[in-house]
Amino acid sequence: MGASLKDIKRQSVAVDKTRQITRAMNMVAASKLKAAQTKMENFRPYADKVMGVFDSLAGRVASTTNPLLAVRESRRIRIIMMTSDRGLCGGFNANMIKEVEKFAKEKTDR
Repeated sequence: MGASLKDIKRQSVAVDKTRQITRAMNMVAASKLKAAQTKMENFRPYADKVMGVFDSLAGRVASTTNPLLAVRESRRIRIIMMTSDRGLCGGFNANMIKEVEKFAKEKTDR
């Protein structure tokens, strides 16, 4: 037996409410992303200065005096990947996993 007009209207209202909730979640996520991007952009001058200090220090110390500064060929790498479990993050997680797998394949194919 087919759906009644009342059932169809109820389903339509439910779809509209879901669309409205999804739109609101999208707006919140966009706002949080913008805030995070702004924080990162504001931190860039400090990061650049710290890297400059490290470069200056590394240039003054001979690599033979400290084994941590020695240039070595890497034999093994370890990858630690963390995925998100907040909100609508399925696409983010899928892209992260794909990129890590690609990176690992490039490193093992050498």
